[in-house]
Amino acid sequence: MDTTKWKSVAIRKEIVELAAEIGAKTERPVSNVFAYAVKRLNEDLKKYEASEFNESPNLKNEKI
Repeated sequence: MDTTKWKSVAIRKEIVELAAEIGAKTERPVSNVFAYAVKRLNEDLKKYEASEFNESPNLKNEKI
């Protein structure tokens, strides 16, 4: 992953190194590792918000 092409991005070196390790294990580019992580975090947050703030117990286990 060529970080010299990034503009206005500050990611801690240890996080980039972890993503590189995951990418090597999964045979995926580091950029895909970051994309997956961000998408997954977004999904998890949506599920959390739905279960935390919605009074309906039926929505707690529902996929968003």
